[in-house]
Amino acid sequence: MLNPFFKNVGPFNIEKLLNKIDVENKENFKKDKIYNVSDLFAATKKDLTFFHSKNYSFLASKTKASYCVTLESLSHLLPNSCKKIIVKNGDVYVGGYFDNGSCYWKNGNKINLTTNADSMGWGIDIDDNGDVYTAGYYMKGHNLIPSFWKNNTRSNLWRPNGGDGEAKYIKLKGNKKIFGGTLMYSHNFLGYLTKPTYWVNGNKNSCNIGNVNDGWQGSDIFSMFIDDNDDVYLGGFSQDMNAEHPTIWKNCEKILLGGLDENEQLIEPGQSSGVVRSILKEDNKIIAAGTLGYFPGIPCIWVDSKPYVYDISLVGEVWDMIII
Repeated sequence: MLNPFFKNVGPFNIEKLLNKIDVENKENFKKDKIYNVSDLFAATKKDLTFFHSKNYSFLASKTKASYCVTLESLSHLLPNSCKKIIVKNGDVYVGGYFDNGSCYWKNGNKINLTTNADSMGWGIDIDDNGDVYTAGYYMKGHNLIPSFWKNNTRSNLWRPNGGDGEAKYIKLKGNKKIFGGTLMYSHNFLGYLTKPTYWVNGNKNSCNIGNVNDGWQGSDIFSMFIDDNDDVYLGGFSQDMNAEHPTIWKNCEKILLGGLDENEQLIEPGQSSGVVRSILKEDNKIIAAGTLGYFPGIPCIWVDSKPYVYDISLVGEVWDMIII
């Protein structure tokens, strides 16, 4: 699948991308350039691709990409025309759930967390000692309890009395354990208000979604990013009586994002529907990726809150982003 945000752009120095990956032979590619990052099937000779599983051996053997990020154990399955960029530590961790509870997978092997309960693992991170931290929740009684697991040992995060919560994302940074998620607070009129929340070493920070009297009634988050100053960015949407609006929270300060209409004219923040699904910071600019509209939407990126749509007629969903 073509990445629409590389449309008619490039070349890019491959070194900038490799600085984000722990690879063995980075110095061999310092002067090389690529035009796109694509999958094994769609990649052209100007592109970089990824090969991570023997399940895709046939596609790997036929790829036309000039650069392939892969593991040493898989590199022999790639054609000679594809320069191999070998990842140093090939361990792959994924947090999730199965029909009997929460778990994570290491290199495809499932490790159970909380079982025999409604429970889910989300984000995952590894500390310098090799301990595995998984963010998630489990159900107790009729409530969802925001929690995390260090290896297999579960700890609860703060939630309001009688309210639900989910921890979705985790970042280990120095001596800080930062979790991002949501909490549901009881409300006399609406029943519950869902608020973006982050916890730093267990200390809760719930963010403003807007005044209920102005129609604001809910939110959700789909991304968390921590910058070098330890500023916490959450990306998602805030909801009023009319729509779900793409929103960023910086240290809990709410920032509504605008959009573009069919004539690519600016729609003011708070007037455009959509969602932020990924957020990063590069060259001191806050870059968000997501969609305008909702299920399906129009792929969009925002650079310091300014929206960019490369094809207003393109329909789809954006779930993640990488900056090279």
